[in-house]
Amino acid sequence: MKTSTTLPQNTYSETIDLASFYEIVDNQEPLIISLLQILHKNLIEYPQQMTHDLAQKDFVALSELAHKFKSSTAYIGIVEFNKVLDHIEYALPNGVQHEQIEIWVRYIVEACPYLAAQVQAQIHAKGKKV
Repeated sequence: MKTSTTLPQNTYSETIDLASFYEIVDNQEPLIISLLQILHKNLIEYPQQMTHDLAQKDFVALSELAHKFKSSTAYIGIVEFNKVLDHIEYALPNGVQHEQIEIWVRYIVEACPYLAAQVQAQIHAKGKKV
């Protein structure tokens, strides 16, 4: 996999798009709310864990977490965010320098509150609190 050393322009401009997400769960309201709550939790907890793994230079754990994170964000329309997770996941086998991985992790960490707020708004729109 080819990795890029640049980050997307307008880093925080992605907006979640739940059309595919709703289609996958066949618009089942309780399941939608439950999955959105899990996604919100992941957007809060995973960046903290990524920061910890990076500080410990545990690139195997970081790669595994990036893979897991991609699984929870794959269907919400945040293409650039998922590309950066992909770069983190494959950084170790591609021999990417620590400094570049740090830039990618920082992007994820900084984007997550913005995305979490969007997910939370969707949950509230469904009448549930996070």
